[in-house]
Amino acid sequence: MIERKILADLATKKETTFFNIGREYLQNLFLAKFYQKTGSENFLFKGGTALRLVFGSPRFSEDLDFTGLKNGASFEKILEDVLVELSLENLKVELTEAKPTSGGYFSLLAFDLFGEKIEIEEEVSFRPAAILERETALVAWELSPAYKVYLLGRRVLVAEKAKALIMRQKPRDIFDLYFILRNEQLRRELKLTEEEREAIFSLLLKKDKREIDRELRTLLPKSFWPIIKDLPAVLKMELGRS
Repeated sequence: MIERKILADLATKKETTFFNIGREYLQNLFLAKFYQKTGSENFLFKGGTALRLVFGSPRFSEDLDFTGLKNGASFEKILEDVLVELSLENLKVELTEAKPTSGGYFSLLAFDLFGEKIEIEEEVSFRPAAILERETALVAWELSPAYKVYLLGRRVLVAEKAKALIMRQKPRDIFDLYFILRNEQLRRELKLTEEEREAIFSLLLKKDKREIDRELRTLLPKSFWPIIKDLPAVLKMELGRS
């Protein structure tokens, strides 16, 4: 297992907390081992953590989200194998919850990392094989060897992030759409309908800036805090350019 000082030094360099860096270390460990397993190509990485690890978003993310074929037993088997390998890394980890959901599968891993209690959710949304758009990507995190992931096609990935903002209206989703619009390779994949644009503009008008500040300060490096102050206005400006 990695030394605590290495993670603490990286936290200082990245202008964030030890907790964020520790969680990201565990996410990378999990993904690297997960995508070495047979059948992992049927579970496609997506969401805010994919935006960060694959595309370089500055926002730290909490959970691991996948789109997969309808086979919870297959995901569970890979999960069990990964847990065995994580325990061999001298990590204290426990599977505290694992269950099918109405549209997929949910699991919760609880880690003890140098006294920090860190939980990471894994959530799978099942889809028919015929509509899965898959691509491969290389994740090169600073403190671990590069590894390959199977990624949800970026056209679908950005469309899902826009829909997440409209449905959940969370500050992190506002920032993720801002990042997508600022990233050239993702921006060109984003196709918003007029109805979706109007819904986003409407929610931006109503969003409480204090709520945005509270949530995003914990998930963004200090150098990005000035953007948080008027994120709805900044996002509206980016949407106007798209």
